[in-house]
Amino acid sequence: MSLKLKIGDSIRWNIAYKQSDNVSPVNLTGYTIDVDAVNKANKSVLFNIVSSAPTSNQYITIDAIAGTFTVVIKDTSSFVPGVYNVDIEYVTADGFKTSSKTFELRVVERLV
Repeated sequence: MSLKLKIGDSIRWNIAYKQSDNVSPVNLTGYTIDVDAVNKANKSVLFNIVSSAPTSNQYITIDAIAGTFTVVIKDTSSFVPGVYNVDIEYVTADGFKTSSKTFELRVVERLV
């Protein structure tokens, strides 16, 4: 999967975490969610958002029972153009970690 973002546009990704049957939601009660974007070419970090450490500009909201969460970054004006790999790591209350499939984020300049 590949997503495109124009610098300055806000991010609001609504994500559902499903059981292996791809239907039943994972109960996210007690989970920490960590989202990272790293440049494919030079490995620089574009962003790191952890659900347990929100800021006014970037945060993750969780609907634990529904198994859904929303990743929000309000201001992306400081983002650098490039192609980034994005991973989502799910950490249970017991400390067990599972990662998503990596997806690609293409950050591009605005036309004007």
